[in-house]
Amino acid sequence: GKSTLDVFKAVEISGERLIVVDHHGALHGFSIDTKQGCTLSLDEAFGVAGTLKLPEKIENLSRDSADHVFASNGIFGGHVVKDGKQEFKCDIKGHVEIHGSGKWGIAPWVNATVRLVEVDARACKSEDWVLQELNDDKNRKGPFANVNSAAIAGDLVLIGGVLAKSEDPKQPRRVIGFTRAGKEKLRFGNTDTAAPDSFGWVHAIEPCKTGICVLDSDQRRLSLWTRAGKHVASVELGKLLDLRDPWIPDFTIAKDGAAWLVVAQARDKSSVAEG
Repeated sequence: GKSTLDVFKAVEISGERLIVVDHHGALHGFSIDTKQGCTLSLDEAFGVAGTLKLPEKIENLSRDSADHVFASNGIFGGHVVKDGKQEFKCDIKGHVEIHGSGKWGIAPWVNATVRLVEVDARACKSEDWVLQELNDDKNRKGPFANVNSAAIAGDLVLIGGVLAKSEDPKQPRRVIGFTRAGKEKLRFGNTDTAAPDSFGWVHAIEPCKTGICVLDSDQRRLSLWTRAGKHVASVELGKLLDLRDPWIPDFTIAKDGAAWLVVAQARDKSSVAEG
């Protein structure tokens, strides 16, 4: 790509397959082999010769426990993918994050009303959730002015975003956990932006071994938290990956607990960025 933003959009694991989304919104499938080290090989059975192009440019991926992948655009709806093929259209706006059961999920989109999604057979429907009118100071419901990303950990809906000025004049980035019904259960993220347990931006959230893992590519950091929202540790990703200035837009956790990250790095003295 021409910059580190022009390489990857999203990543997800489906069975023994790694799926990545490129800057053009196309999905690419790779077979994972970890018997001797780690090897990725293009999965020719995925889509057409390893690439699946859906009607919309995909920006977000989420999977259920049966390895259905919900691929969403944000504005123009999304699709459910299984075994490298489109199963049905999920006619929902927003970035769909699906519950492990595959029967319900959450669909935020920047500063729009967050939608609660229900999946029945081969169709999706949605309704307004508790976070509404985020771009409207007078009619807003809930603490956020902007949602950066979301996830579902068990039955806990995790929303990461920018607090409204009415909530905190400094508008820090925080993660708040809700029940499906919308009752707040916890919130975390230091409001002091210089602290190691603060967020510059919440790029992705995933349930992980410690409880909750949060990716902050602005600070090139992966932070680990308990399910109760207690900070455990923060990992500096530039040092971990031995990269000078990486951009990490997304990550996912496989069933074996391994974290997979999509990373872009600009070449030295060049405008070319590689993944």
